[in-house]
Order: sequence, then C-alpha cells, then structure tokens
Amino acid sequence: MLHLHVGLRFGHSPDKEICARAEGFLGEIEQGGSNRPIPLYWNFPVAPVLQTRSRTTERLLASIRRRLERGQDRVVPSGFFGVPHPLLLPEEQKRDLLWCYRNPWFPALKNLFGLSPDSVLPVLPDLLSETTDALYSRLGFNTIGVPIPLYSLSSRPFGSRRTAFKPLSIPVCTIPDSEIRILPVVVARARDVSTEAIRELLSSCGKADSLHILFDLDDPAGADNISDTAGMEKLFAMISRQRAIEFLPFSGNNQLAAPAAVNPSELLMFAEAGERTYDHSVWAQIESLRRKKRKSNLQTQQLLKTLAAAGPEAAISKSESPKQSTKGVLQITNISMAGSVTLIGAEVQATFADGRLSNLIDRGVRILPGEAARSYFTLATKKEFLQTDSAFSFEREGQVGLRSILSARIGRERRIIQVILDTYFANDQSNLTLEMTVNYPPLDDGIVPESAPLELCLCSFSDDDNLHIETEIPGRCVYLETVAARAGPVRLYGKRFTITNGSGVVVLEAAPQYGTRTEQIEFRVEKKRGRYLLWANLGGSYLPRSTMLLSGRRQFLSYSLGRAGMRNSG
Repeated sequence: MLHLHVGLRFGHSPDKEICARAEGFLGEIEQGGSNRPIPLYWNFPVAPVLQTRSRTTERLLASIRRRLERGQDRVVPSGFFGVPHPLLLPEEQKRDLLWCYRNPWFPALKNLFGLSPDSVLPVLPDLLSETTDALYSRLGFNTIGVPIPLYSLSSRPFGSRRTAFKPLSIPVCTIPDSEIRILPVVVARARDVSTEAIRELLSSCGKADSLHILFDLDDPAGADNISDTAGMEKLFAMISRQRAIEFLPFSGNNQLAAPAAVNPSELLMFAEAGERTYDHSVWAQIESLRRKKRKSNLQTQQLLKTLAAAGPEAAISKSESPKQSTKGVLQITNISMAGSVTLIGAEVQATFADGRLSNLIDRGVRILPGEAARSYFTLATKKEFLQTDSAFSFEREGQVGLRSILSARIGRERRIIQVILDTYFANDQSNLTLEMTVNYPPLDDGIVPESAPLELCLCSFSDDDNLHIETEIPGRCVYLETVAARAGPVRLYGKRFTITNGSGVVVLEAAPQYGTRTEQIEFRVEKKRGRYLLWANLGGSYLPRSTMLLSGRRQFLSYSLGRAGMRNSG
C-alpha cells in the first residue's frame, strides 16, 4: 500500500486569478472531480495571498478553514513572501518564517486558523542552516519539506549516469546534528505527467510506503485548464496500476521508528533550484538595506518583497545590459583566436587555451590541474559544446584581462546560445575575476537535462585523498562538505567556497562585488586517467531544469578565483 499525501501550491506567480483557479480546483475535488475523498495540504506564501484579500480569496480561505476544522487538511506555508531561504541572512529568514503566523500588518495563520509553527515547505529550504545553526527547529518547526520537481526524476542526470541516491526512497529522514524531520515532496505539473515520469517516480520511491505530492497551480502552461483535475486523476490512475494507494493527510509523523539520516547537499541536488534574476540596481538596494545595523519591520518586509519579486518569471529584457559588462571603455591590446594566452597578475599568472582558463600559476607552481574550462548544454539527448568565436586581451580602468565569446547552435531550430567571458586581474588584487554574461535564445517548452555555461576544473585527487569543501554563508557558521572519490555532483549554496586537498587550497567566491549575495554552485567529480577531477559548474546544473527558467533570458554572474592567503582571498 502506498500512502499518498496530496497538496496544492499556489500564490507564487503574479497571476491575479490564481486564487480563483485554486478555488475551482478544490470545487471539482469536492463535487466529484475525484471519486475518493482527498485530504489536502495547502502551500502558499502568506503575504501575497493574505495581505490583500478579494472576495474570491475570502471564499477560498473559508473553504480551507472548514476543511481544517474537520481535520481533513493542513496549511504548510512556503514563507512570508516565498523567497528561497539560502538567499536570506539568519534574521531575515527568522522573520520570513515567524511572520507567516503573526505580523504587524494583517491577520496571518495564527489569527485566521489558530496555527503555530510546525511544518514549512519553502520554495527552497536552507538545510545547511539547520545543520549548523538549528535555525528552523529553534523557531518551533519540526518538519521541513524539500520540493523535488517531477521532471527531475524523469531525465537522466549527469550525462548517461544515474545517481545511486533515490530521494523518495526515504519518505521521512533527518540531517546531521538535527532532530527535525525532512520530507521529500514531489512537485507535479499537469504537463509533466506521463508514463515515463510515473515509472521514474515509482522507481525513485523504491519500497517506501508513503509519498508526498504537491500539485503546482502556479504553472503558467497549465493556466488555461488548471481547474480541471484530469491531470491529477491521470497521475493517480497511473500509480494505482502498479501499487494500491490510500490518501492520507499531510504528516511528518511517519511510522518509521528511526528516520534515516541523509547528506543535506545530496538531497538538495534534486530540489528546485529557486533561481532568481536580479539586476544590479535591485541588488544594490538589498545591500544598502542589509548594511543598516537596525532595520525596522517595514524595511525587512521591503527587503523580503524585493528578493521575492525577481522570480524565474522576471526575465531581464534584451535591452538591458549588465553594468559590469559595459563599464568603462575596452582598450584591445591583442587578438588571439587560438593557442595559449597568459595574463600577469600581482602574485599569480593565469593561462588560457583557446580563450578558456586552463590554470593559475604561483611562482612556477600550478594551482589548478590544467584542464581547460568548458561550456556545454544538453537538449534532449544531444550535448552541444560551445566553441570560441573570438578572444582578445584588453585593458579597462585598471583591469588587465581576456574577453572570450563562445557560442553554439542548440535545439531543433538551431538557435544561438552565447556566453561572453571577461576574465581579468584588477588593480593590485591577486585573485582572478571572472564575469560571465549568458544570452539564452527562446526555447521550446521542455527540459534541459544538463547545462554548464562555464565549468572550471579546480583540483585533482586520488582514492586515498581527503577532499573537503568549506562553505561560508554570510552571518552563519561554516559548513564542511567531504567529497568522496566517486563520480557524481554536489550542490552547495554559499558566498565563499574553499576547496582543500592535502596541501593544496583553492578559493572560489561568488559575486565578489557584493558582501552578502550567495549563489548556488554545483560541483562534480569526474574520473580521468586513474585520478579524480573536481569541476565547478558556474551558472548551470547537472540535473534537469525547466526551459522556462532559461528561455530568452540574459544571465549575469561573477566570481573570483585564487588560493588561500592571497590579498583578496579574505
């Protein structure tokens, strides 16, 4: 028997009719859209749904309250504004969670439903903050949901290799140094329901006796017929052909006597990335607010609202140009289409092969393994490597660097994807700065199995070596991840990543121009000629992503790279 815990997600999109669609969806369930009673858990950001309530919203809330009183349903919020939690500083995250229940502006979950902190299902949870600081459990939460898109289970991650870890095989788990329960939750869109998807879903479940499913009503592709429960009934019918099912209310209290412990970074590999696109003026505003030693509730509310506003649907228009990529006037000093180029910094040298970083050299000692950086994207089953269109040395306002323009034609219509790389030493700084602009073409609705705008090889090691990645997050403890000598990825969120392998130390910093901005970086181990190489995927993912996160967008990213002890390594 497979126990299904079914939920509805809504309120994360700017669609003003989303509550009407949620009300219609519920109406079909209650009036015979399903031939079996289905307890639901409701997942939404509190402020967008509750702060300004229309008549439709009031009717929906009345229906939810009635079902809660009958003991059928649960409300499991996604936060105050629905911000991915790894983007928040500790005090911001605390308020994002507690304001769901009580806040200074409007009646919230405590006032409307009599609820207290218990369970939370964010757009993206910060499991590392729970491991290092017990941030959720100290606020009274005992269960954290981790959203896992259904499409991420139906594609082959990491090229042709499958990960051995099955994220749904442990219906309730724990993470190191915490007693809080972790629930993997499958996020399903109507368009993703297929025979292959359900086969992969059940394979990922293994012999687990329960499964949490969250239907995404915010999916823009399903807006025309979202009130129709056909997609949900289709999924239930497909599952029931292989396993008997029973609907149960949301609960972190599984019957397992001792939930298994999992590595949080391994579980987060399957989570929704929670990507956000911020232009520089917006992030400058965020940094300005964060520099205030004492922020009012209203200022923190504005900060959370600003962070939530730049969701995946808020693409940067084609006419916008990232500030850093156009700052100053480039003085071209040399054009080199092929061969090797060397940049001289204050303490180290950077070498390039065909416009791609290959090594850093400190007084004759090579810091990196010497593998040239690479860029590639996989659509369907075809991997497209970007080729160097041009590369030239430049000088700009104290910067000495190399600009490389890479491109490839991808997809059935062979549209051009372009990556512009500015790699330079600035003034007397020793670290190498990498600035990257990625221009994505319009993409058909579907899945990108693998994407790597820029993949850097940071170190090599053997079976006997101990490789560690120390992740620093502003305002929080340092998290240490041990990387095993086996092929596979690790997803980490942080500001500064220190990779230690024996006596070798490499430091990678995200968004060095901002003091508090964190980024998602995925690392991958690859075996080559008897040794293991650690690659860092800057701006991409080794797991499937929806094309709607990338289609027609311009993405700007910046990093610094060096070794410990250099002048701007901290």
